[in-house]
Amino acid sequence: MQTPESPRKAGRPARPMTRADLISAATGAFAAKGYRGTPLGLIAENLGVRKASLFHHVKNKEALYLEVLGEILSGLGGLVVKASAVEGGFVDRLDQLGELVIDFLVEHPAAARLLYREMMDEGPFYSQGGKEQALRTLEMTTAFFEAGMDAGEIPRQDAFQLVMSIVGLHFTWFAVDNLTTPLHGEDVFCESGVLRRKRAIREQKRLLCGINS
Repeated sequence: MQTPESPRKAGRPARPMTRADLISAATGAFAAKGYRGTPLGLIAENLGVRKASLFHHVKNKEALYLEVLGEILSGLGGLVVKASAVEGGFVDRLDQLGELVIDFLVEHPAAARLLYREMMDEGPFYSQGGKEQALRTLEMTTAFFEAGMDAGEIPRQDAFQLVMSIVGLHFTWFAVDNLTTPLHGEDVFCESGVLRRKRAIREQKRLLCGINS
C-alpha cells in the first residue's frame, strides 16, 4: 500500500494531466538536457504517467519540442504587441515591456535557458522555421524601439544593437540562474529576487536607451 511519503509510480496521475502540465514538464526537461538528451520517457516520469499516455497528447518528441519552442516565441512576441498598445509615452511602454517579459520568464523558468540552448545548437526547431520566427520577433522588437526614436522620445541609435543588448539583460540572468543565484545571494525566481531584478533592468534599460530618469 502506498503511503503519503512514498513516491508515486508512473501510471494513472493523481489528477488529469493538462496540456499546460505537459508543456511545462517538457520545457523543463528539454532546457536541462537538450533535445537529444531528453527521451519522452523522462518527461512522462516527471509527470508521473506512463510514456504511452503522452501519445494521447502529442505525436512524437519532435512535435512536442517544436510546440514548446513555438509557444515561447509566440508568447514573447505577444508581449511586444501588448506593450506597444500601452497608453502614454515611450518610457511607459518601455517599462511595461520589461515588466511583462520578466513576469513571463518567471512564470516559465526554463524558457530562457531552452531558447538560448536551441538557438546555439541550431536544433530541429531552429531548422524548421524557428530561426525565421526568432528573427521576426527580434524585428518586431526592433520596430518597437525605432518607434520611440521616430517620436523623438529616445536618441537615435542602432536599434538592433540596442535590442540585442536589452535581450541579454532580460534573458541571460534567468538562463544561467545556476550562476546568478549564488552571485545574487538569493533565488533569482523568488519574489524579492524578481523585484530586485525588475528595478535593475528598469534603470539599466533606460540608460541604454539614453533616457535621463
